[in-house]
Amino acid sequence: MLVTDITDYLAANVSGLAVATSTGGNLFSSPFPEGSPDSAVCVVEYPGLPTERSMGASTTAPVFERPKFSVIVRGAPTAFLATRNRIEDCLKV
Repeated sequence: MLVTDITDYLAANVSGLAVATSTGGNLFSSPFPEGSPDSAVCVVEYPGLPTERSMGASTTAPVFERPKFSVIVRGAPTAFLATRNRIEDCLKV
């Protein structure tokens, strides 16, 4: 799934992010769950543009898809700079 791929990629390439499990982590593949840490990131998928179908090797398979997702970063109320830096780190990868 797209969201799982994005969360794994962010965890591997952004310092300080770890995919959330039952024992901890601050990177979620869904909206922030209740009890999540103040400093956390989530990836949420939403409907993209329709798939592009065209004549090719298969008349039923899409030529390409256009998925969309949002990366939402939040931090403690007093940690604006750290939160802003986390946003920049996610954007750069």
